[in-house]
Amino acid sequence: MAAQTPPGMGGPGRLFVSDHVLRSTLAVELRQRYLCAPTRITFDMDDRTNTLLGVTIELTGSYGTDLRQLADHIRVTTLDVVADLLGQTAGQGPVDVTVTDVVTGDPLGA
Repeated sequence: MAAQTPPGMGGPGRLFVSDHVLRSTLAVELRQRYLCAPTRITFDMDDRTNTLLGVTIELTGSYGTDLRQLADHIRVTTLDVVADLLGQTAGQGPVDVTVTDVVTGDPLGA
C-alpha cells in the first residue's frame, strides 16, 4: 500500500505501509474506541496499482449494543485510520462490517 506525502511536508518519494501495520493499527483503534473485538480484518487490494479498494471487518459485539450504529461508527473510524496512514485520497472504498458473534459484557474478556 502506498502512502502519499501530505502537502507541504517532505520531499518527493513513496512510503510503503505493510498490511500488518494497517491491520494492527486499525484493530487497536477499534478496540480502544468501541465495545467490540475485531476478529478478522482483510483488505481488498489492486495489486497492479497497490491501491486499497476496500476493507472487510469481522467482529464480536456486546449484547445490548446497537450493532447497526456500531457498524456505522466502525466504518467512519476505518476510513479515518486508513486516510491517516495512507494519505488523503486513500480509504474511499467500501468498508464491510460483519458481526460474527455477540457476548454478554466486554468482548475482549470473553
